[in-house]
Amino acid sequence: MSKKPKIGIDCLSAVPGKGPGTWVVAKNLLEEITRLDTESQYFIFLNSLAAADFHLERPNVRLVKASLLRRSIGLRLGYQNVVLPLLARFHGLDLLHSLGNYGPLRPLTRSVVTVHDLIPLIAHASGPGRRMRFRAATLDFLMEQSLRRADRIAVDSDFTGRQLVAHYPFVAAKIRVIYCGLPRRETPSESETRNVLDRHGVRKPYLLAVGLYFPHKNIERLVQAFARLNQGAAIPHQLVLVGEPGANRVSLHAAVAQAAVKDCVVFTGFVSDAEVAALYSAAELFVMPSLMEGFGFPVLEAMASGIPVVCANAGSLPEVAGDAAVLFDPTDVQDMARAIREVLESPALRERLIACGLKRAQRFSFRRMAEETLELYEEIVREKRRRDRE
Repeated sequence: MSKKPKIGIDCLSAVPGKGPGTWVVAKNLLEEITRLDTESQYFIFLNSLAAADFHLERPNVRLVKASLLRRSIGLRLGYQNVVLPLLARFHGLDLLHSLGNYGPLRPLTRSVVTVHDLIPLIAHASGPGRRMRFRAATLDFLMEQSLRRADRIAVDSDFTGRQLVAHYPFVAAKIRVIYCGLPRRETPSESETRNVLDRHGVRKPYLLAVGLYFPHKNIERLVQAFARLNQGAAIPHQLVLVGEPGANRVSLHAAVAQAAVKDCVVFTGFVSDAEVAALYSAAELFVMPSLMEGFGFPVLEAMASGIPVVCANAGSLPEVAGDAAVLFDPTDVQDMARAIREVLESPALRERLIACGLKRAQRFSFRRMAEETLELYEEIVREKRRRDRE
């Protein structure tokens, strides 16, 4: 880039501690991009919660906090579609990158939109009642219009790219797959791990699943598969479920009661990153039964922790897991139980999965994600300047 570009990064929809890692991705990507690129000027637009969690003091970085966006989605959308484009014009931005599935409907500059997945759109479209259908129609409108005006669309996986093209065929030529990185976590000590297990009533050996927020996580079927394995005390394991149940709270607890495995299932509720790391490190097996994922961070986190993984052959999970996991049909409880049993009963398979998983996890870094994102920025800014000269 000959002249210092001015680049805006829209993180208004990324909220710490909420959603499947959106803020974690944004925060790590911002830190890595601005570390690698010290020439461009960066304007980072944050909601108040993210601003309180983000401290980046670099001479080419300016943080712009939208203080009214703590709780109201309506205010955020108003800011994103009215104030943000005017700020982009005022600061003379060459490019605006929105990280939350959609951007301003009229960005007033070149733009990139990152689409993590279509799960909210699909979930609302298939939900009951007029309210859910209205939300689906609103999401569809926001996404379609912002993607139509975007110069490029970054997606976390080939799977999400294919889904986007199926919903919005006009986006095909704009899509770039840029895989997410794996957040760094400190390895817990044995005493720290023991304290976490004791605090949550977890005993070894145990199977681990992370992320209970939504019905598409498919935890009910995992409970049923675990019950099959547990019949007649066939396995001595607990099933440890990490996260807060959301819309599936009632059905999840009903599944545990119906399967008669209440004494063997542990709900940890929300836990800190340090506690999650401890629970990963001591698990005998990690299970990801999700029906749909745009990426699948827990699979890589488990692999990086050195535990074997079994996961669904759905969404982006086979793409992320590669040859480092045993796959199963997430709609088939018997097949899920088969995959879990296969790994538990074969020490050789466990060792192979652990070795392959550690190697696989190393392929996903935020440095690589930042490098590919910067290449995308350079491509768009070059196009802008060429057309400005014409």
